[in-house]
Amino acid sequence: MNKKHIPVPGERYRHFKGGLYQIVTIAKHSETLEPLVVYQALYGDYCCYARPLDMFIGNNEYGNKRFEPVRDEDKSYDKDESCSSDKSCGENESCSKYKSRCGGASCDIEDLQSELPQSDSTGNNINKTELLFSILDCKSSKEKLEIILRYRSELDSKLMGDLAAAFDIAIDVKNDDEIFGQIVQYLETRARFETDRLR
Repeated sequence: MNKKHIPVPGERYRHFKGGLYQIVTIAKHSETLEPLVVYQALYGDYCCYARPLDMFIGNNEYGNKRFEPVRDEDKSYDKDESCSSDKSCGENESCSKYKSRCGGASCDIEDLQSELPQSDSTGNNINKTELLFSILDCKSSKEKLEIILRYRSELDSKLMGDLAAAFDIAIDVKNDDEIFGQIVQYLETRARFETDRLR
C-alpha cells in the first residue's frame, strides 16, 4: 500500500476545479484531535479553510483526490524559496512574472514597478493584500524597502502591523510614523548586511 504524502506548510496544491491553495499548517481538532489541513486560497479574497487530513489527501472512503500538489515543473508557478506564495499567500503572480523575467535573480526595482499593485480605474486605493505580498515576495531587503518607501501613503496601521509581524519586529510604539520608522530601520540594517555579505 503506497503511503500518502502529508502536506507541509508552504506547499501549494491545485483543486480539481483549478483553484490554487497554499498549506498554512496541520492542526488538530480541539475535541476529537483529528488532524486538519489548514490552507489558504491564493485567489479572490484569500480565505483560509480547514479540511480533515484524510479528506484532503484522498484517504476517504471514496478515495477521491480533490487536491493535487503543484509540481516543480509546473511552469505557471515558480517554487523558489525566495518567492513562497502565489498571488498573495503563497507565491504571488507579480513575483512569478518578475522571477521568470529575471531568471530568478534579483533585478532593479524598476523592472518590478509595472507588476506592483496599482490603483484601480476609479482611483480607489490599491489592494492592501496584494501590496503586502508584493513586499514580502521580494528577494532582497533593498527591494522591500524601496516598495515600502514608494507606497508609504498606502501603509495603514494594519498593513504595517502585518509587515512588522512578518519581519519579526517587536513594535513598542503605537504611532504609525514611528512604526513605519522601525520597519524602515530594520530593512535598512538588513540591506546593509546583505550588501556587505556579497563583498
